[in-house]
Amino acid sequence: MTSEQKPKPLANRSRRKTNLKVMISLAAIIILGALGGIIYAVVVESSFYDKDPWANAIPLDNAIASEINKRLSKPLLNSNGTANPDNLKSYLHFTVPEKSSLTSYSNKQDSDLIRNWFAGEEWILNNYSAVNEMLNGTGAELSGTQVIYKNQKYKLELKPKILAYPYDNGDDKYGEVSFQPLDLSLGLFSYQVRFALQLVGKDQGGNYLDFYKTYDFSYNAGLGTGFSPLTVPQLLFLINNQEVKNFISSGAINLQTKNNELLDRTLQQYYSIRDNNAPDKIIFTEEIKNKNNEAFAKLGANPNASDQNLNIKYDSRHFTTLDAFGASLFTNHSPGYSTINAVYQALGIGMPRFSNVGNYDLYDRTTSWNFLPNQMINARVNSYQGYIKELGINSDNIADNVNYQQGTAGYQQYMWGSEHQIFRNQVEIKFLNINTGGANNIVRPATTIFYDQQSYTSRSINFSDYNLSADLTPALQKITYQDGVNDVNTKLNQQQATIQNNVKNFIVRKLNNNHIIANNIIQSVKVGWGSNETVIGGTTTSWNPIVNGAERGNSSVYYQDKVFAFPEISVKVTFTQPNQANITNKFKVNNWVVKDPFGTPKNNLQVFTNDLNLTRQYTTLDGISSLKNNYSTLFLEKAQQWINNNPQGHNNEKPTQQGKDFTTQLVDKTTGRTNGNNLKVGQYQGQITALNSSLSFQGTVTSNPIVVSQAPITAISLSSMSLTTRDKEQAIYNRIKNEVLTKAHNMGLALNQNDFTIEGITTNNVNLTAGTHQITIRASGGDNLVTGIASFNLNVQTIDLDSLAGNRITPNNQTINSSVAGVVNSAKNQLKSVFNENDFGSIDLNNFDIYITDANDQRVLSSTFETAGQYWLRIEIIHEGSKWFRGYIKKGFIVN
Repeated sequence: MTSEQKPKPLANRSRRKTNLKVMISLAAIIILGALGGIIYAVVVESSFYDKDPWANAIPLDNAIASEINKRLSKPLLNSNGTANPDNLKSYLHFTVPEKSSLTSYSNKQDSDLIRNWFAGEEWILNNYSAVNEMLNGTGAELSGTQVIYKNQKYKLELKPKILAYPYDNGDDKYGEVSFQPLDLSLGLFSYQVRFALQLVGKDQGGNYLDFYKTYDFSYNAGLGTGFSPLTVPQLLFLINNQEVKNFISSGAINLQTKNNELLDRTLQQYYSIRDNNAPDKIIFTEEIKNKNNEAFAKLGANPNASDQNLNIKYDSRHFTTLDAFGASLFTNHSPGYSTINAVYQALGIGMPRFSNVGNYDLYDRTTSWNFLPNQMINARVNSYQGYIKELGINSDNIADNVNYQQGTAGYQQYMWGSEHQIFRNQVEIKFLNINTGGANNIVRPATTIFYDQQSYTSRSINFSDYNLSADLTPALQKITYQDGVNDVNTKLNQQQATIQNNVKNFIVRKLNNNHIIANNIIQSVKVGWGSNETVIGGTTTSWNPIVNGAERGNSSVYYQDKVFAFPEISVKVTFTQPNQANITNKFKVNNWVVKDPFGTPKNNLQVFTNDLNLTRQYTTLDGISSLKNNYSTLFLEKAQQWINNNPQGHNNEKPTQQGKDFTTQLVDKTTGRTNGNNLKVGQYQGQITALNSSLSFQGTVTSNPIVVSQAPITAISLSSMSLTTRDKEQAIYNRIKNEVLTKAHNMGLALNQNDFTIEGITTNNVNLTAGTHQITIRASGGDNLVTGIASFNLNVQTIDLDSLAGNRITPNNQTINSSVAGVVNSAKNQLKSVFNENDFGSIDLNNFDIYITDANDQRVLSSTFETAGQYWLRIEIIHEGSKWFRGYIKKGFIVN
């Protein structure tokens, strides 16, 4: 320790935070200690990695190191060979990372065995002088089993330092493990765990004081008193990996497990043989049997990769060469393999190794047990094509001669040959001292594997795929529009020989056997329908919906195609072997349509000559489009009725008649003047023409004429009007005229002001008088669009005089001797001004009596005001004033 490195308080605990990338950061919290000194609680954050934790470390005293190593690592087997699992607690446990870049390690919990020993006092008492030497330069003195530093007592400890965190998926690393093979072939080991021990003092409050000294110490299992080399199974009991614990807890191994037993358990647990992604490719739970139905190798209760004999049934659709078998089968692993592989690799023993012994031998199906050496070749691996689905498993057997594929003579009838290839080979397994040679070699017999193809139904004839329609097409193409069902049945039966021959060829192709002669394996082919196996019949006819001839180039007709429908036609094939086995399939034959070559003329529209009669009366108020629509509606109604009574075609169809299939025009025979979009006076005829799109009709039909008369002027007359005497006769006259014209134009009439007169009102610019005035609208003669007369009333109300002018008549207060006439004249002027502003300028003021009364309501007759007091200005209606006004005006003023 340098002069600058004085003892310093150390954290008594660590707090870790994830996802921080700093190597180490220190945060100091200052607290007041029990003796008044300052203690620093140092917090280790986030992550930590010491590249060389032993760079400045001092080797731990040999006596101290030897003492602890002797006390640990007790024998796991008693002298009589029985297991002593309690002694597992005397070993440091550890974890083996699956990443090859990481070393095996002991974590914090594992290192408690060391931590707790150096937290005790025995190591100090037994090594007092060595401990005193360790304190040199720290400023601390040993006192019993404690140390004194600056007059404060501390408990002395050697505390394992953390070497890395996070490590191996978030774990912490306190000790670095190394394995020492004592005999690699036998799988005997010792191991060491190296620690960096920090010399610290611990006060009564649990706070640590760092003395800045680190010691290099290795736990060495081989130095334990009575230590025996550890076997691989025993080492597995010391490993923390969960998969290893699962392996042990399954009962696969114990502390007494031998190497050959470990191999068996490893094979059972981690070699699935099957492809886990496609397990159906290989089945090893079914026995493979010879031609006498005897198993080559009996299955055990739980077939697995450790068995000396394996039965492998493979799906030949997924295998093409022999390379996929034998030793290659052991490349399929079970879950957990990666962990146990990492452990075995870390120990240096590796996983079991597999190799083929010799080549592949082919079973001779002419014998019970004989295999032909080296006769199985790649070409035979996927020779199996599946049994015939329609004939069932009876068409799948192993009776073929071994040379079946190599010749043709005598094998043309072998359609039943399954082409199963049964073969075998041997696989040698090496592991530790098993099959590896040497003085301690254990001989394990090679594993014999028997192979056979799985049976599957992919080799189906798939009789339903046979295209019977192709055989019938030549007959169908000869069917004419005039043919009846018997004619058609005869033509179909003429194809019998063709069908029978083609069915045989189809089956031979499906069997994928070039050596087969169809007549050797097929006894008969029968084609029929219903209960009759040898005659085709049951044809029926119907008719398609009618088709517009315009679609086929002739718009004057419609076509109706003839449909021939057929029952399901059965084809029955009887084979020679198995005994008259047969397959039957009913084939659906699509309907056959024969186009109508002739067509049927569409109905002529002349059938409606006397039906297009509109009964209502039309005037110049009716629109041209309205008349056309009426003709269209009437025609569509009559046309649909006619079709309903006269349906078309063989199916008695009643097509809906649509306006889009016809055009409607008007024949104009009028003599009256133009009337805009409305009808003129005179005669019109409707004319309907069938378009090519019409399915039912052709041609043109013209209706009888209809007569259009002048509209009654009452249709455009006005209703009564409510007015006041303020309105002028001239303005109201023009209003009536314009409203009549607007109403007429809105109704489509091309009316002008010369077509009528207005009576009962003048065009003079005078006020209307109160009362009811009758107005008459009279149609003018000549080439007019309207006729007749119409009347309505004007209801004229008088104006209230006070409401009109009361607010404007404002007599001023007067003085004694002021002029009475002056007040009256001022009121006249004010009243005249109001009349002028409100269209009453032509009203004579002589129709009003304007005078003054005193407080006693007596008219003032003097020319001047003689006494002071309240006076009233009065305006009353007289003479003809009542034609326009009602009421009076009374306004007060004061004379002083």
